[in-house]
Amino acid sequence: LGYRLVPFPYRWVDSVFCKKSYDIIHSSYVYKSHNIECSSEILNSRFIKHNSYNIKDSAYVDNSSYCYQSNKIFQSWNLVSCSEIKNSNELYHCCHSENCNYGYRINDSKNVIFGYEINNSENIFGSILLNDCKNCIFCSNLSGQENMIFNKPVSEGEFLAIKNKLDEILNNSPKILSYVNLPKHI
Repeated sequence: LGYRLVPFPYRWVDSVFCKKSYDIIHSSYVYKSHNIECSSEILNSRFIKHNSYNIKDSAYVDNSSYCYQSNKIFQSWNLVSCSEIKNSNELYHCCHSENCNYGYRINDSKNVIFGYEINNSENIFGSILLNDCKNCIFCSNLSGQENMIFNKPVSEGEFLAIKNKLDEILNNSPKILSYVNLPKHI
């Protein structure tokens, strides 16, 4: 435990409260970790950098926070047992996905918000158990479908009109936005 400005023997540079760790640069509260840069509150992790904090049992985390047992994470927060996730938050047991928020077991997907068991899909909102789907809102148990709302097919124009109205409602509701803070990507 200590504060060192000398890069020998463990290469701690301008870092504080580092124990059983090495290659620590401009970081604090690091324990049993290595290759940490500009981060804090890191436990049993490696290759963490760019303003990441509160990372535990993870590796290759960049500009993210509150990650537990996760790997290859970029600009994301509140992840548990995830891998290869980009620009996402509040995900559990997800992999190979980006721009996803508030989901469980979202895999190989993009732009999913409030999803459960979503695989190889994109532009999904409030749906569960979807495989190979695109542009679905409030759907469940679908495979290979596109432009669906409540499991009913709609034209692309109808889908966009309803999606835009949903975006407007969510973006104009301070009560929802104060908790959800949804991105505008679906």
